Amino acid sequence: MATLMSPYLAARAELGALGPLPVAAQVALRVAYEVSLWAHRARSRKALRALDAHLLDDIGMTRAQAHMEACKRAWWP
Repeated sequence: MATLMSPYLAARAELGALGPLPVAAQVALRVAYEVSLWAHRARSRKALRALDAHLLDDIGMTRAQAHMEACKRAWWP
């Protein structure tokens, strides 16, 4: 999540340097961030689903743990 939070904070700081953001812009920026986060989670969970037993062992997960994580919806943390 830290990799996604940094661009969000950078964009907010850059836009904030222009002056206070209108409420609609703040909401739009937050929505864009959340959608990006959901897309990142969906890609990560899809990749996790494709890992074989050897790679799961390398990251310290069992097949059951990987399955539980991969089955979560994108909006679930």
